[in-house]
Amino acid sequence: SEDALEILSTSCPTLEGLSLDHSLLSDDVLSGLSKLSCLRVLSLSRTDASYRTSLSLSQTLFQLNVLDLSFCSSIKDEAVGYLLGPNSLIPSQLTRISLSGTSVTSKGLSQILAKSGTQLSQLTSLNLESCARVTSDGGLEHLTNLSCLEELRLAETPITDEGLCALPSSLRVLSLESCRLVTDNILVGISTRSPRLVQLSLAETNLTENLVWHLPEHLISLDLTGCRHLKDSWVEIIVKRLSQLERLALKKTAITDEGLRTLARSGLGLIELELDF
Repeated sequence: SEDALEILSTSCPTLEGLSLDHSLLSDDVLSGLSKLSCLRVLSLSRTDASYRTSLSLSQTLFQLNVLDLSFCSSIKDEAVGYLLGPNSLIPSQLTRISLSGTSVTSKGLSQILAKSGTQLSQLTSLNLESCARVTSDGGLEHLTNLSCLEELRLAETPITDEGLCALPSSLRVLSLESCRLVTDNILVGISTRSPRLVQLSLAETNLTENLVWHLPEHLISLDLTGCRHLKDSWVEIIVKRLSQLERLALKKTAITDEGLRTLARSGLGLIELELDF
């Protein structure tokens, strides 16, 4: 309740971490979190937070490092604009933000990154999974402004190859799980654009054998779960190209015992292997 938040802000003024996931607090009540000006980690996943909360938080939480707004369906472009826009106090210290499952659009994201990309100089992780309105109409064209971004999660979005042509060179983790509009062409040149990429998920995509010839050779983790075109012949190429691979997921593929024997003979230093038969 509002009274509870008032008590919290009075009795714990130095609170640095708070999770209110799945709470039924209204947007007006959540806006009262602005009184907790020492917060560094705030999770409001699956709450009614919207633009009122965003506007209120943007003016006080200048120390915030981690913000989780996953599946807050009322979070739209206006709310994200308040949080990350040029007039907000939040961007300068923010390192991780999840907008997964929100209503943010490509247009809104593009405008925010164009105006505030340089302010988000500390941002290392951006989660846009299940954002159905983040498409390839320019929404990610300013990603290169995020010079410290290491992790980008786009699972279950309608993104295409075109929308991924501006990946930052600092990127280390990229998740494209269930991005069914992505083609083999996305990997052409990815080693040049993002030479530090070590973890890649292409699970449940429609990629073909051409893909393996363009996988970054320095990958440590690769998820090809549900890539139903994947056959034993792919495994031979993977073990030859990806000598540093430690984690490999091949569930729900057409891999047989022959492919498994190829892996066993490869000498790869695998730590984790996911298979099903």
